[in-house]
Amino acid sequence: MVWTVLLGVGTGAAMILGLAFISLRAAESHQAAALSGMAQCVGYLLAAVGPMLMGALHDLAGSWYWPLLICSLCAGIMGLLGFLCGADRQIGVRRNRTGP
Repeated sequence: MVWTVLLGVGTGAAMILGLAFISLRAAESHQAAALSGMAQCVGYLLAAVGPMLMGALHDLAGSWYWPLLICSLCAGIMGLLGFLCGADRQIGVRRNRTGP
């Protein structure tokens, strides 16, 4: 029960952060539209096949060990990527460099 709540809260927070990062990273509206289209396409494709694949893996393995391990690994990867994506920068903006 605790793991279900933690995974639910984590994936819900990841969805909110993912959508927020799109608007924070884009310098212009067309960039935001392109980022949003790509992120939502990939995200919804994974969300559509994920439960089916986890169910098939459960049937194959005969237990929830491997599906939950994969979900835990995905949660860790999402946390790491969220940390890396949290940098204060925008795409498509050139920075002035000083020096030779």
